[in-house]
Amino acid sequence: MIQYHFTAVSMANSRFGYSPLLEVRNALRVLHPLSRAFFPAYDTWRRTAQGLVDGAGLDLRFLYALVPPANYVPDFLAPPAAPEPLAIEDELASVRATPLTRVRTELGLIEHWLAPGTDRRRVAEVRALRQRPGLVRDRAAAELLAFWELVLLPDWPRIRACLQADLDRRALDLALRGVAHAFGALNDGIRWRRDTLEVRRPFPVEVELNDEGLVLMPSVFAGNRLGGATDPPNPPTVWYRAYDVHQVWRTSAPVPDGLVRALGRTRARILARLHQPTPTTQVAADLDVAAGHVAEQLAVLRAAGLVQSQRSGRLVLNQRTPLGDDLVSATPGPR
Repeated sequence: MIQYHFTAVSMANSRFGYSPLLEVRNALRVLHPLSRAFFPAYDTWRRTAQGLVDGAGLDLRFLYALVPPANYVPDFLAPPAAPEPLAIEDELASVRATPLTRVRTELGLIEHWLAPGTDRRRVAEVRALRQRPGLVRDRAAAELLAFWELVLLPDWPRIRACLQADLDRRALDLALRGVAHAFGALNDGIRWRRDTLEVRRPFPVEVELNDEGLVLMPSVFAGNRLGGATDPPNPPTVWYRAYDVHQVWRTSAPVPDGLVRALGRTRARILARLHQPTPTTQVAADLDVAAGHVAEQLAVLRAAGLVQSQRSGRLVLNQRTPLGDDLVSATPGPR
């Protein structure tokens, strides 16, 4: 278990944020051929991503050597989230600027955390990486970018919307219910006790937070895992699965014919999509409709009493009303 001990100053300076590069790193773990983690939300994504990789002839063996499906991943490959979300190009610039001494040290930690009984080829591979830290650092940055552009960039609007919705949800929890509830609600493996955040991990670590505080990061690709970093120079971080990641790749149900005839196709598709609170930008991304047009149609649906909308931070979350639920379930489906 990792125990993060807070002071009043470190609590005041702790924050939430998200990182495109953390999503790349965690996506590689999900896709890794030796991954044993099972999380149904990724089934469709995994098939699609592997098809893209195979179709482009992208060789991921080097990245898989750095990003195993479990245990330690070098911290320099995923810097902590900045106060304002950065573009991945900016994050990769930080990777390329990592001092070689740090790269070499963190590559050595991969070997330290190898599971007992790891085959000799894997051990030799890890040791060879440590001998060429500059090449490893620069090649990793280039290949992470290639993976991002091929696999994650097309889905980034909906991934980002999910991450932002999580941040807004946590901010609302903090404001309305306080630290103990907000932190305790992050994950079943996270618990708040007095001035300490306890994170269930397979090793004991105690971290006395300094004035920088803690960075908490939702991740769409976290699956059933919790993770984090405790070693300088990065501030301590904890990452956890973002709320309701299922929505990112959920396939829309068929829109009932009767609903289309009553409302028109676009409004019917929007209403059918809103079975749970969803940001306007996410609806637009899912339906491939301009966000402005979605906002206009949502206004009509709200006026009819079929949709309710509530602001959460910078997002507006939309959901069907009971009347909207009744209309969707009562109208006949496709013939």
